[in-house]
Amino acid sequence: TRNLVVAATGTGKTVISALDYKRSRNQNPDKPCRLLFVAHREEILKQSMYTFRAVLKDANFGEMFVGNYKPESIDNLFISIQTFNSQDFTAKTTQDFYDYIIVDEFHHAAAPTYQKLLKHFQPKILLGLTATPERMDGKSVLDYFDNRIAAEIRLPEAIDRKLLCPFQYFGISDTVDLTDVNWSRGGYERSALSNVYTGNDIRTMLILKQINRIVTDMSKVTGLGFCVSKEHAFYMAEKFNQAGIKSMALTADSSPEERRTANRRLVSGEITFIFAVDLYNEGVDIPEINTILFLRPTESLTVFLQQLGRGLRLSEGKECLTVLDFIGQANKKYSFENKFSALL
Repeated sequence: TRNLVVAATGTGKTVISALDYKRSRNQNPDKPCRLLFVAHREEILKQSMYTFRAVLKDANFGEMFVGNYKPESIDNLFISIQTFNSQDFTAKTTQDFYDYIIVDEFHHAAAPTYQKLLKHFQPKILLGLTATPERMDGKSVLDYFDNRIAAEIRLPEAIDRKLLCPFQYFGISDTVDLTDVNWSRGGYERSALSNVYTGNDIRTMLILKQINRIVTDMSKVTGLGFCVSKEHAFYMAEKFNQAGIKSMALTADSSPEERRTANRRLVSGEITFIFAVDLYNEGVDIPEINTILFLRPTESLTVFLQQLGRGLRLSEGKECLTVLDFIGQANKKYSFENKFSALL
């Protein structure tokens, strides 16, 4: 009744949950089988609701409660954790109102924002979904599931089984020395990193040189670059455009319409790279992505695997993903071991 599914990004965690919910509903035809699906981004909720509708063959199943979406009924609800807390949702529902509760990206569940949800409800089935249950702070999410994982498929196995595309990884020596960049709360200070990277034309020349060395045909690139700040993302897009590589920047401030337009332009080949910050980690699927640039150190193994996963989806004509990771002289607290162990 309490199950954690650990599956690499792109292997279909949401489909698994929808099929299991369908099974549960078929086994209990005389019960309401109310569903609560919880995530922390609107894009994830929208994609998940459409997946459930397809699996259940019901175009009207479920409603969203996030942002501008307000449900008429809360019986089968796809809700953001932010809305759940801001609407004081526990006061509007009994402990047993929902029969089946799914929490996506369950590695977030150790955070305080999820505690009210997990303590209030007593569903018949609790299902957690995650690609990486390991957390940087050492808190375990397995406690919610009697310290067991119900089903698991990690990255190497998913590639071996051809559920994800293979990738070639290049760790490239960066010219930037990060040993003296401020380190706090388990990671580099963002503003300090941004200051080091933004406006650094020597580093940008290195990045462009390495891309041209490794990538055989730039016209076939559908790329994503992960940056440390908005300033860094816009700077990288500007420099790539100046070098004749059509690019644009996207940040958390970009409107949903800007994001949709950017995705469409990328897939069509109108632009070659999107430089992103605080986006594309979770819940955004562009299977055509075949090149990823890590332009900042990623301390969190979870975030690293999520970002890598953006390029691992299968797509027609896509042979493999090319990954360029620019690695500078790091703070002695920075762990390369975790990152590389995840790739083996």
